[in-house]
Amino acid sequence: MNGRPQFRVTVEKDDLVFASAHFITLDGHRCEGLHGHNYRVRAAVEGDVTDTAWFVFDFIELKRIMSRLCGEIDHLVLLPTGSPRIRVAEEGDRVTVAVDGAPRYVFPRRDCALLPLPNTTAEMLARL
Repeated sequence: MNGRPQFRVTVEKDDLVFASAHFITLDGHRCEGLHGHNYRVRAAVEGDVTDTAWFVFDFIELKRIMSRLCGEIDHLVLLPTGSPRIRVAEEGDRVTVAVDGAPRYVFPRRDCALLPLPNTTAEMLARL
């Protein structure tokens, strides 16, 4: 740090939302059923203020990025590809999902968002 204070700015807009389906695995070899949520997105940016524009980040660009990301997963099934318990396999125009080795779901590929996460909990989605 150069002696100037760090800033933390949060961006949240009513139109930064998406609706998606998911399921999560729980302790004890339990797995929720498929269900959906309406998600609201918020991002916090921390850093120094620039010497030229006097802001931490270009928030017009940040809102564009956030809007694009919301659009990419809106109305899709969120599937974790990094789970030790869930096997997600692309097979042509479909995605098959097995939980703990047992077949569970088959989805059209176009309806799926394959995410590099161990689970699709709110906490893991916040990492994206």
